[in-house]
Amino acid sequence: MLTGLLGNLTLLSYFAKKREKEAILVQTLGVVSIYVVIAQLAIAGAMPALEFAVTSATVAAGLALNFMNYNGWLLDWIWRIWEDFIIIAGLSVLPQIIWKTFVPFIPNSLLPGLISCTLAVLAVILFPKRYTGTDWQTSTEDSEHCWVCICMDCHSTIHVDAYFSDVDKLSKS
Repeated sequence: MLTGLLGNLTLLSYFAKKREKEAILVQTLGVVSIYVVIAQLAIAGAMPALEFAVTSATVAAGLALNFMNYNGWLLDWIWRIWEDFIIIAGLSVLPQIIWKTFVPFIPNSLLPGLISCTLAVLAVILFPKRYTGTDWQTSTEDSEHCWVCICMDCHSTIHVDAYFSDVDKLSKS
């Protein structure tokens, strides 16, 4: 769920920057619908209050900043901070998704996420677009959006397949 939310927020930021109205609408609907499900989980007590508060703040900030950027009401330096946040969040979560999806037999570990988060923070600090004159951040954002969505789908598919194989085993016994 949270991975899908992050994927939708990153794609929303990408399309808001490109000013693509239809894609912005689709991604906004994705963010809102996932948030509604997460809110229902929080109300039912399945999600801790602190995590829900952080998720709510991120969603509210993401929707507000993207709306303001699309309409040209946002200062450039604020948008750059949001882009840096999205890059760091996406590059931190992506290895964690891959670890959980394709290495299910190894114990849970935050190590891939921590390593990639450290590298992403270093990359954003050491190679900012405004100082290097290169557009490495845009290309990083573009590929990050694709990989987050691809891995999110793989992760969901693998877990759904595993669930149904367990159901089949139970029904045969």
